[in-house]
Amino acid sequence: ILVGELSGAVESRRESVISAISGLFIWLGILFLSLSNKNSSYATNILFGSVIGISHQEVVQMASLSVLVLIVLFVIFRNLKDDSFDAVGAKTNHIHSALISIIFLVLLAFSVSVAAQIVGSLLIFVLLTLPAASSKYFAHTVIQMMLLAIAFALFGVWFGLYLGYVTNWPVTFFIATIEAVIYASALLYNSISNKSR
Repeated sequence: ILVGELSGAVESRRESVISAISGLFIWLGILFLSLSNKNSSYATNILFGSVIGISHQEVVQMASLSVLVLIVLFVIFRNLKDDSFDAVGAKTNHIHSALISIIFLVLLAFSVSVAAQIVGSLLIFVLLTLPAASSKYFAHTVIQMMLLAIAFALFGVWFGLYLGYVTNWPVTFFIATIEAVIYASALLYNSISNKSR
């Protein structure tokens, strides 16, 4: 709700507000964990996730939440697309932008709560922002952007898992590095494309 209010009040893009608030709360979480009496493995699971620690009941809960998020996203997709990419069209069609933003951010919160148990809050931040930011430089439609973002995220995760297995280094490091390289490549591609025009 705080992100929704800031997105409307500040002359800013929604994704930059999400990044700022997410970063703030992640580091506040780290601060409070360091001040608490919980052991370090508990903090490590929150920050970096734990695939092994997920029970069958939690898998069912995550699957149910994922289906719910996808259904709601399917219902509001057209209005969300207009609100995000065509502000004039959204006003013309009398789309309630504040309501759409709040619904989207609640869906985002559900998605984060589902995935954070497995990959951790730090990697969620990378996977939420970098694949989507990279895809906008290659795609020409919203659907292309979504598919590319999914492809970039999956490639980073699977290749990062492979490199972590081969080298015995932290998987999180590889995934974050791969996503950063993809983003840097997207910026370079955009820069070259703009110069050639």
